[in-house]
Amino acid sequence: MHKPNSPAKQASYVQDVIFESGYKDTQRPALLSYIAASRNFTAADPSGKYNYLELGCSIGATTNGLAAANPQSRFYGIDFNEEHIAIASERAKACELTNVEYFQADFGDHERLDLPKFDYITIHGTYSWLALTTEAAIHSLVDKHLKKNGIFFVDYMSKTGKASIEPMWHLLRSIGSGLDGDSAQRAGEAFEILRLLVENDAGYFEQNSHAKSIFDDWDRKLKLNPRQARDLAHNALSENWDPKNFSEVAAEFSKIGLRFAGSCNLLLNDLEMALPDTLRGVGSFETDQFQLELIKEFYHHTQLRQDVFVRADADTSSETSSPRASKTHFAFLWPPEEKPDQNWWEFRDPENNPLEVDKDLIDQIVVGMSEGLTCAEEIAAKSLSENHSPDDVVNMMGRMQLVSNMKVFARPPEKLRKIGYSKVWPANRYNQVAIQRFLDGNQKLTLASPYYGGCISFPPLLSAVIAAFLSRKRCDLSPAQILKIIRGVPGKYQIGQNQTVDAKNLQEQMITSMCDTARNVILPNMVRCGALKIV
Repeated sequence: MHKPNSPAKQASYVQDVIFESGYKDTQRPALLSYIAASRNFTAADPSGKYNYLELGCSIGATTNGLAAANPQSRFYGIDFNEEHIAIASERAKACELTNVEYFQADFGDHERLDLPKFDYITIHGTYSWLALTTEAAIHSLVDKHLKKNGIFFVDYMSKTGKASIEPMWHLLRSIGSGLDGDSAQRAGEAFEILRLLVENDAGYFEQNSHAKSIFDDWDRKLKLNPRQARDLAHNALSENWDPKNFSEVAAEFSKIGLRFAGSCNLLLNDLEMALPDTLRGVGSFETDQFQLELIKEFYHHTQLRQDVFVRADADTSSETSSPRASKTHFAFLWPPEEKPDQNWWEFRDPENNPLEVDKDLIDQIVVGMSEGLTCAEEIAAKSLSENHSPDDVVNMMGRMQLVSNMKVFARPPEKLRKIGYSKVWPANRYNQVAIQRFLDGNQKLTLASPYYGGCISFPPLLSAVIAAFLSRKRCDLSPAQILKIIRGVPGKYQIGQNQTVDAKNLQEQMITSMCDTARNVILPNMVRCGALKIV
């Protein structure tokens, strides 16, 4: 059992309660390589063998999920919380993962660790909470261990969007420091003071709508699941809570040869959809990436940056580094559906003005994909006409991801089977354990897909429906049968905007449409993606 840290060390970073981070798809190699290739960087092949390191891996949700989905590669996780590493290692063992290794260490200890060179290094939910000395240790680690053309992903709080809530977190730290109990208990008790301030129309919340929205979000999460107090503690009680400017972060990483490639929020990489016309034409955007990103932050009031950097000398275009030559694949996660009252491909700028759409090009792309083509190069060749260049095709495919279920895959998925089937089962041990964990009371189902190259997560109530089908290995269960299974698993589910229902009080009409969706769409496509198999 992990022993609580000294008060001084707890103040630096919360360690006496775990941070139960879930799987984060933004750290998926296929997505990271696609973003790098979109800016003409050479990137690792996410379908091949590679080495991957997650810094601040928490309980291993992302590292284990990616290891299960990419068994040909090696995964490593580092975290200084002893209990985090114990849980991550235990779950890896339960899932029979032999391609993952964990280290309980500070980031500055990398010199004594037997670490290889990495194609991908990622850090999530940590960088904005670290002391400057620890940030410097991360820079040193990345400098030593990231390969040439390797990718570094980092998310961090944007000062533009988060600075206004710093007083609220300062108040929680101030109140919490005088309370008894562990960090979660102290954060939960201190939050009650915020509730009283809101109820008494405190001017801070009256004049700061963003802070009020953050309060409302945490208030909802804590009422739905009191265990969220642990996450609140990690967010609010660290003395190094520090939102950052993109220009400062990028400048630091440029010192070790990292160049900015783009955001995992793909919309922000499409300038026409990210900024209105009047803003796209000002400043020196073509030569000053820092300025452009800052304008985007102000326009979108960015809360969290999800940045991708590449270790490269330059980002000049070449045939071997174009998006068309990248090793990623494109496929629909779910079948595209035409809506009779809405144009399926409807691109709009930030002011909600429609953008020009080349419907003919889109139709050709969809036809190529329906015939089983997945590589950008192949789809471009199929879709070419005298009016379309290869880059037109690739750019349109990038934009299609913003309005559809088109995703970047690591490997081509199987064709969707047209014949019916009645029994399915998880295709790997990781997914079998995921089903059992949900039935033991976990609130979110995450399935590893080898073709997707990562995991696919579902919201809680839909997770319950899918887990119920899979627990009986049958696709022909009725809503009444599904409901009986769900009611046997303790938990609460959100129904509508602000209403929650205990599992035991769920009604059949609340899940009927989800049962149809799971049976007819999700289960067949999870077979196509390799997460499930027919038995």
